[in-house]
Amino acid sequence: MSNETVPQSSDTPIIPFAIASAILASILFSGKGILAKAAMSHGSSAMGILALRMGFAAPIYATVLFWALRRQKVPGKLLGKSAVLGLLGCYLAPTLNFYGLGTVSASLERVLIHACPALILVLAWAYGRQKITRLVALALAISYLGVAISCLGRDGGNTSANPTGVIAILTGCIIYAFFVVHCVEIQKQVGTLIFTSTAMLASALACLVQTLFSGTLTATLHPPSGVIPIALVLAVFCTAAPAYLSSYGMMILGAGRSASFSMIGPLLTPLAATAILGERMSVPQIGGFALVFTGGLLLSRRG
Repeated sequence: MSNETVPQSSDTPIIPFAIASAILASILFSGKGILAKAAMSHGSSAMGILALRMGFAAPIYATVLFWALRRQKVPGKLLGKSAVLGLLGCYLAPTLNFYGLGTVSASLERVLIHACPALILVLAWAYGRQKITRLVALALAISYLGVAISCLGRDGGNTSANPTGVIAILTGCIIYAFFVVHCVEIQKQVGTLIFTSTAMLASALACLVQTLFSGTLTATLHPPSGVIPIALVLAVFCTAAPAYLSSYGMMILGAGRSASFSMIGPLLTPLAATAILGERMSVPQIGGFALVFTGGLLLSRRG
């Protein structure tokens, strides 16, 4: 797989499949905030949910990695790079995101996450892998204006968005964007299965270490009633499955183009948050969301 030539023709059937993978991954990933908030309503902590989520997902990654490594030999250096990137993009970024979720609504979290494609393009431009055209610059300006406006109004029961939570989520977005920009080349060398499994397994082990040394192991192993089923769904459908789908989409489409299609999931989350959690978006959040979504549409239309 490491020597494969990635098809570039829009006529090849692999491109539509990669686009579908990126969109489905976005939708599944977007359910994370809703389910995490639902688990918190049962009395679980954000870090406890994260630990259970990664703990349940770890056997999936370990099994896939074991199977893939038996079929393909990979240099230890590339496995090490995959693990380091995983610690950044699959452990540190989600940890900051889950921390932020404890202080802001799921709707606002998704608005902030929706700006991630713009961050990916900025980093790709900084590394010389993406040109910033006038259309892209306009899309970036609109997206960030939307993020700023979203943070001005009421958020849930608070008079304004919690600045610590907003900063934590946006910092996580920046780290994840760094992860996306740097992972594509390694994926082309080792393949989607090995890269994703290694990166996610490293992040799962980091979560375990954090749980052991934070003194929360007992609470994590004995969560409130109703949390275990939510954590299982999070692990399988909002963590493992979209991780592989997203990685495949990025490998075929590239970081920037794949990010353009990831705006679909966040579009649905505020609606789901209203229906499932009873959250209501404030007027600034609705306006900000509209701007961020418009920016995402412009990004998807760039040449």
